[in-house]
Amino acid sequence: MWSEEEIDFSVEIAGNGVVGVHGDIDLASAPRFEEALRHAVHEHGGDLTIDFTDVGFMDSSGMNVLVRIYKAIDGDGRSLNLVHLSSPVRRALEVGGVAGFATLG
Repeated sequence: MWSEEEIDFSVEIAGNGVVGVHGDIDLASAPRFEEALRHAVHEHGGDLTIDFTDVGFMDSSGMNVLVRIYKAIDGDGRSLNLVHLSSPVRRALEVGGVAGFATLG
């Protein structure tokens, strides 16, 4: 069994709509990932950019978060940009269909 203290995961929100993610995005960290993204969506009225520089793995729970966040901003004409993707994360996003609604950079 794991506890929240054992999860090496953090999210940094910049005032310009950029969110930096640090650590793997999986079932354990997805709730914090979503909470931080929802906060960024609420605080920033423009496009949302998520920086995956420090993310080596993301499972379907992370992709589900991205789908929900996209649905939250799409009605406002905002876009979702995912940048600095590792090869495994990029491949998961492409296979999972996220590339159909988000810009992968």
